[in-house]
Amino acid sequence: AYTVLGENDKAADALAQAAKLRPNDPAPLVGQAQALLATVPMDGSKPLPPEFLTVARKLESMSADSPDALWYIGLAAKQEMRTDVARKSWSALLAKLDPKEERELAEEFFAGEAPWPEY
Repeated sequence: AYTVLGENDKAADALAQAAKLRPNDPAPLVGQAQALLATVPMDGSKPLPPEFLTVARKLESMSADSPDALWYIGLAAKQEMRTDVARKSWSALLAKLDPKEERELAEEFFAGEAPWPEY
């Protein structure tokens, strides 16, 4: 409900509590990561909240090859200028997609940096 109201900080807090109550369920963590992302502009003008990386790592520890974990770990790594980690994460994510989706997302992820081979 907080997300619908645009109260993303409160949504992230509520989802953090849900994650504590359901430690083996990735859904509250995915929601928390989404709410945390919604608190900052996606143009890179402000850093990701520190809790975001914690949530991303929890997701990764639950299922290292889940699309959500791969996306969030890559996003955090890119912001930290760890391009090698971002490429590794996002390349693994892209490998799970069909070729058309892969190309579209790759272009978005890397904003013209083309770290993937040309086909």
